[in-house]
Amino acid sequence: MSAAVPASAVPVKRALHEAVGRLMEKAQAAGAIRSDIGAGDVTMLLSAISHATALTGDPELRERYISIVLDGLRPHDASPLPGRPLQFAEVQKSKRRP
Repeated sequence: MSAAVPASAVPVKRALHEAVGRLMEKAQAAGAIRSDIGAGDVTMLLSAISHATALTGDPELRERYISIVLDGLRPHDASPLPGRPLQFAEVQKSKRRP
C-alpha cells in the first residue's frame, strides 16, 4: 500500500517522471544503458533500494545496492530479460490495485 500524493506534489512528480524518461531515452540512445528497460523499471528498483535500506540507515549498504543496480542496467554482457519494460503509467496502475 502506498501513501497518497498530496495534490501540490503532483506537478513535481509529473516533472520528475518526464525528466527520468528523457534521461532514459538519452542514455539508451547513447548505448549507456540497456534498451529493454523502462523508466518505470528504474524507479521501482530505486524505490526498492530505498525501502530495503531505510530500516538499516546504513549509507554503505545503500551505495552497494545502487552500484549493483547500476551495473545491471549496463548493456554489456546482459542476459535477456523476461517480460517487457515497465512504464510509469503501469507503476501507477499497480499502486491502485486493492
